[in-house]
Amino acid sequence: MKFEKFLKGCGYCGLIVNHESGEKWLTSGGVGMKIPDEVLGLVVAGEVSEKLYKLVDEIITSNEWTRAELSLAYLPKNGKASDIIRIYSTGFSETGIREEAYKLLDDKDINLAVLDFADIEGTENNGRYLLVLDDRDKVIGFIRSINEG
Repeated sequence: MKFEKFLKGCGYCGLIVNHESGEKWLTSGGVGMKIPDEVLGLVVAGEVSEKLYKLVDEIITSNEWTRAELSLAYLPKNGKASDIIRIYSTGFSETGIREEAYKLLDDKDINLAVLDFADIEGTENNGRYLLVLDDRDKVIGFIRSINEG
């Protein structure tokens, strides 16, 4: 994922989640990215809520995701290029993301999955997320879906 682009886009509204694993995650607007180890000195003011911490924790530690691939891209009627929606399919469900979020994906981000909290028993979280996985299937980024059905 394009961390620098995400960092610039966060502006003053991003929060850093310090996970108990030692990983640091930058989050903003339904998107989260693992902060690369070589990025030092990143400071963000603001208190991370327990709800946000639990969300990030559950996303990065869950193994309840299903592999997904891009199945459709469409432009809504009377839309412009920035309105394109990308649909990722798992074979059982679909997850859509907006062009703005799609631009955060890197060409090498081909290991994708969907995590749907509706499928997880006992969670307080909700929503569906497109996950970006590294080559060891470890979550390195997530984008909240625009569709919940």
